[in-house]
Amino acid sequence: MIYDYKTNNISFIKMAKTLKDEGVKNWNFCLTLYDSKLQGVDPYDKNLSLEMQARIQKEVMINFWYYIREVVRINSTGGAVSYQLHLGNMALHYVQLYNFNTIICLPRQHFKTWSNVVWYSWIYLYQAKNYTMVFSNKQLADSQENLKRLMDVVGVLPKYLTSHMNPKYDTDNINMLRIAENNNTIKALSSPKDEKSADKLGRGLNIPILWMDEYAFLNQNQTMYMSARPALMKASESAEAAHQPYGITISTTPNNLDDPSGLFCYSMIKKAARFNFNFYDMDKETLVDYLEKNSNNNYIYIEYSYKELGRDEKWFKQQVKALEGDMTKIKREILIEWTYASNMSIFTEEQLDNMSQYIKESIYIDNYKIDILEEFNNLMYKNWCLSIDIGGGLGRDYSAFSLIDPMSYKQIMKFKNNNIGVLEFADLVIKFVKTYVPNAVIIPERNFNSAFIEHLQRSDIAKNLYYKSTEDKDYTQKKIKKSSIFKNSMNKVSTETRKYGFTTGTEERKVMTEEILFMIANTRPELVNNKELFDEMKKLIREKSGKINHMQGEHDDLLMSYLIGLYVLIYSNNRNKFFKNISNEPVNENYTKTQSKAMKEFKKIAELNNQQNIDNLVNSNIDPELLEMQELIDQRNKKEISSKRRNILNVFNMNH
Repeated sequence: MIYDYKTNNISFIKMAKTLKDEGVKNWNFCLTLYDSKLQGVDPYDKNLSLEMQARIQKEVMINFWYYIREVVRINSTGGAVSYQLHLGNMALHYVQLYNFNTIICLPRQHFKTWSNVVWYSWIYLYQAKNYTMVFSNKQLADSQENLKRLMDVVGVLPKYLTSHMNPKYDTDNINMLRIAENNNTIKALSSPKDEKSADKLGRGLNIPILWMDEYAFLNQNQTMYMSARPALMKASESAEAAHQPYGITISTTPNNLDDPSGLFCYSMIKKAARFNFNFYDMDKETLVDYLEKNSNNNYIYIEYSYKELGRDEKWFKQQVKALEGDMTKIKREILIEWTYASNMSIFTEEQLDNMSQYIKESIYIDNYKIDILEEFNNLMYKNWCLSIDIGGGLGRDYSAFSLIDPMSYKQIMKFKNNNIGVLEFADLVIKFVKTYVPNAVIIPERNFNSAFIEHLQRSDIAKNLYYKSTEDKDYTQKKIKKSSIFKNSMNKVSTETRKYGFTTGTEERKVMTEEILFMIANTRPELVNNKELFDEMKKLIREKSGKINHMQGEHDDLLMSYLIGLYVLIYSNNRNKFFKNISNEPVNENYTKTQSKAMKEFKKIAELNNQQNIDNLVNSNIDPELLEMQELIDQRNKKEISSKRRNILNVFNMNH
């Protein structure tokens, strides 16, 4: 086996290079060639020997990448052209070869339909035996058109690669294809007219392979899918046992979320695990484990923007003109946006357009994915803000956390998952903090779940937990003894009750949604640096009561984890107690000397201030006093400013 770097199909060379540049170890799989004697051989050479034809036929049967790289041709206006590989269809084929259920959304003119046609042509011709496959679409005519496309691909292939086909015995009509020799059949499925017909169609799908094109526009898709799922699963299990291909592929353009079909398809996407480059370095066992932990429906979702697929702004402008500037179609077909026909968002279109979204890379802990959103410095020493929204797992509310830079207020990393249990989530946070951010300040929401906080309190990172001093009784409170550092009270010992975590009360939520949220939209749109956060913000509405909440069926868990952190960073009056080292530079060897000198200066200032105020600020560490001494000076000549209304606009702009 070799890797064919001399192939004439440059798109495959480009994709291999892209993966290598992204750090993928298995970067050259798409160039696989099992028979090295085929390197440089043209499968369409009319002078090929019978031996060489036999070699090509064998390679095609065992090597899908060779089939699409060297053999497949797609009819176009200028004639038949080689198959073009890009990030989208490369990811699609990679997971299809593992028989995973897949959903793919790509911008128009990136041949998501043709990519599936080519895949199923390989299954139909060379892989399966005694198989029935089904093509579904929003209309029967569209399913029939996909059958025709498949036969167009087959019709261009060299005759020696289709010698097992015989027009005399095979079937080729608008509703069905069948090869008599291998007894493989593909049927075009009619579209359901109502719920009853959808249920009937679904129950008849006792097949291992199903392709549903433009699924978001298929009438009664939820009814049909739910009635078909048990039979599909059983057929897939039988195919797996027989080492035969199986799986469901859904390819679609976004539909309006007001439409029940669009909403159901979108809900499937939200439950799926999103494809990323790390998949290329995972074997099937690892991928299965990843899906169990990161997907709530055992689907993998693939989506790439036009920029990620190599298109530029010139291409985008051409598409806008082709669509007559219709923003609904542009968002759906070019930008891959799922929107409502009626705009119910609390933000204007201009505000939404100003908020960007992209993920740079990811890290993994126990096969749970944590997205890295921004470049960072001083990871190990900085007091990062790790704010947490805790869900219940079991496929319902999501557990999420945001790692926030306390200086820029940007999300640096994020995690969101609705399969992880509460204690498993706590263990993930412990491992994440110990491995990557040992000095992070952990701020878990404490509204409904004390088990999470209690678990962290018993761990090695208990000292990282954020708290407020209170006299309220609570399961996650601790009373500790502390001594003042000042001479006049050297022997004074008091008891402090700490309430760990953050409580999102009515007032706190109002500040988050009415002030911080709109400050982001109006003055700091660059803080929205990932698609999941953007999507959650888009799905916020104002209820009749005036409360801002997510739409029915949507979630705001990642957003809330972010807002919790921003609230503490901006409004909390004890921020300086925890966020001591917020510099991008690591602590150096002179830190202790600098700290000692600053402490002496602080004590001098302390003598000039009321001792009671000083005692209220002191805790068992030294750094909080150092960071608050300027505030003490200001308090001598100014009235105390409310900590919850302290020039929020200036704070945002200062950290910009």
